[in-house]
Amino acid sequence: MKSAWCPIAAITVCLLSGCTRLGPDYAKPDVTMPMSWPSVETTAAQPGVPTLSQWRQDDGVLTQLYEMLEQNNHDLQVAALNFAASRLYQKQAASSGDPEVSFSGSVARQRLSEDGVSSRTISLFSTGDTQDSLIEALSSPYGVYSTGFDASWEPDLWGKVANQLRAADANAQMAEYELADLRLTLKTELTRQYLTLRAKQYMLSLRQQLLANLNAELAIHTVMVDSGVMSRQGLFAEQAQVKQVRILISALENEITQLQNSLSLLVGAQPGALSTLLDDNGVSLTVYDSPSLPLPSSILSHRPDVKATEEALKAATANIGLAEASLYPQFSLTGNAGVEALSSSTLSNWSSRTWTLGAGFYLPVFNRGVLHREVALTEITQQQAAIRFKQQVLKAWTEVDNAIRKVNRAREQYQLNQEALSLHEQQLTMVKAEYDAGVVNQLPLLAMENQFLTAQLDDIHSRLNYNLSQLMLYKAVASE
Repeated sequence: MKSAWCPIAAITVCLLSGCTRLGPDYAKPDVTMPMSWPSVETTAAQPGVPTLSQWRQDDGVLTQLYEMLEQNNHDLQVAALNFAASRLYQKQAASSGDPEVSFSGSVARQRLSEDGVSSRTISLFSTGDTQDSLIEALSSPYGVYSTGFDASWEPDLWGKVANQLRAADANAQMAEYELADLRLTLKTELTRQYLTLRAKQYMLSLRQQLLANLNAELAIHTVMVDSGVMSRQGLFAEQAQVKQVRILISALENEITQLQNSLSLLVGAQPGALSTLLDDNGVSLTVYDSPSLPLPSSILSHRPDVKATEEALKAATANIGLAEASLYPQFSLTGNAGVEALSSSTLSNWSSRTWTLGAGFYLPVFNRGVLHREVALTEITQQQAAIRFKQQVLKAWTEVDNAIRKVNRAREQYQLNQEALSLHEQQLTMVKAEYDAGVVNQLPLLAMENQFLTAQLDDIHSRLNYNLSQLMLYKAVASE
């Protein structure tokens, strides 16, 4: 027995000593990174990178919405489960090269047919009463008891397990980055909708003040028309203006309801569930200053969507080795040890023991053309993944560049609106002083208040656009 197994052991040792990993090693594609942002204007201040904490630091409602998003958003829950599943696949791949050991047992009661194959065999070697006795004995019911261990192991000669583990690691990392990218996208969208909601609520209050002033003007002019001081023709334009403002107020109310429902959907709540929480609480639309923009290379290479495409490329590279391994012979070692007896009382006897040791191999012959094409397909998939990685970097670069330009323009508009608002405020202060002194009546004061309210509406638009442009810049450069 010793001499019979020595060659098998020697061959096995030789095979294991030549283990290698097929397939190419991962090499990160060479992608040109900008040394500076060409869209940053030298005459303007360096665009900053805001953070979500700046918007929620003084707003408990926004903080509460973030917490609800983390707990209840369905897309986020699905992505989290995908990430958990990828971790399980990773652990499964890590253990795929371990020997498989199982324990089994069986109890069976059976009877052979008197007219079956065994009876035909007996008839060839016996006749008469002897034949009948043998058939009767073999066809008597009997029990079989067996139990034991089975073991098998396939040596990782061509790095199949190693490539499986590399692909699983890359897929797990990709799922993690995709989860981070989704969380970033959802939080950014929630912030965008919340800032827009607060701006619309502020605009609604200004429109309502404007409507009240227009109604006051209309009432005064109606009295003047009835007194014959003013012609009725002038009232038509004011009445049309009042109706137009009412239409704008109705549209704003509809937008506010839709934004509240959209926020409810983001945080996993039913429509209308957040109406009390999101009611106008007098929060003004604050504009934040941000620190300087980091260097391009430190941004583009750390974005979660870019990292996810890179991990996809790593997985595609490992899959080439997996496909190549199918072209080579696969060796396996098997064995089992146990006991088998016709009676349960004899299972413990040493004479009931059974065992088997063996080795085998598999080498594809007639389907090698199919396997070669599978290797070619994995190579094409890897090339596609490399192109997608380069495209994602270029897309990230473009998004940041566009966001910087938008921040520059939005800042200019915001500053111009601030200057215009200041001028209207000074005019309103002067007219109020003249009204208090009795120099002018209420009509000039109402007219100036309407101009100031209109200027405030323009200012809210510019504030919202500036904040949203900074929010998009944050999303474009955020790494987590």
